[in-house]
Amino acid sequence: LLLAPVVAWRLITAPAPPPHMAASWWIWLAPAGAGGLGLLASTRLAAALLEQPALASAGLLGASALWGFAVWWALFAGAHLRTVARRHGGLPFHVGSWGFAFPTAAVAALTLELGRSWDSPLLSAVGSLVVQELANEVLQHHGPLGQLQAVAFHQHFLISPRFQGNV
Repeated sequence: LLLAPVVAWRLITAPAPPPHMAASWWIWLAPAGAGGLGLLASTRLAAALLEQPALASAGLLGASALWGFAVWWALFAGAHLRTVARRHGGLPFHVGSWGFAFPTAAVAALTLELGRSWDSPLLSAVGSLVVQELANEVLQHHGPLGQLQAVAFHQHFLISPRFQGNV
């Protein structure tokens, strides 16, 4: 979260990142998801150690606020990524594409934990759906076989652009 202002300033003031850097828009979900999980865990521990149940409630509210930011950012970044994909004929697969997996997983884990903490079947179902779709996407398209296929047949991200004509 300490670098969030630097990343925000770069996204606001500089031109939009090229399609191969699209994950830089999505990466903001990671601090919200992981931060929410950390806040829940630390306030629960503090509440148990200090015998102050209100600390756990405050952590739950803080984690819910981070989840709300993550949902807002996912909608904003998703709209931007859709525009970039339309403009450039899709988002290319490359090593940086894994930048979509961890942030989504962090928010999915936070969604599942909030569903359990708030005793909300809806949040639990949404979190489960996100986990299922993430696993499906990663395993089918970006797993080891998907990487091999993309590297060997479609992408030349390891080759400098000035040498691509010689390949």
